[in-house]
Amino acid sequence: TPVFTVFTGYSFTENLTAEAHFGQSVGSVSSSTFFKSNLVMQPLPDLKYSPYLTLGLGKISIDPGATLIAANADTDNSFAQFGLGVQRYISRSFLFRFEANEYVIFSATSTRDNNEEISEWKFGFAVFF
Repeated sequence: TPVFTVFTGYSFTENLTAEAHFGQSVGSVSSSTFFKSNLVMQPLPDLKYSPYLTLGLGKISIDPGATLIAANADTDNSFAQFGLGVQRYISRSFLFRFEANEYVIFSATSTRDNNEEISEWKFGFAVFF
């Protein structure tokens, strides 16, 4: 399902940034809304294509669609995220980002003893104000 995300960030140093994300997806089986806080570590910020690592924590709310017969009643879960990415400055205030993330949604319950793992690939633009 496509996910639309808006984020803001604050750079502590050239190599370390804190970000806050809000995202939403609407699908035929379910819809979800999430909030996430990330730390972004950029070891080589002066490269034209600069790699970075992300670590994050957040909360996701899943709204199951009406087509699900036995929808999970526990739809608000916490998650952890880690990822890799690369970014390239197009101008002084505009950059392109591509990243891959792995999520672990802490959805284990007393009747189900496993968490969910989800992969995400995304690309987009960031604008500095």
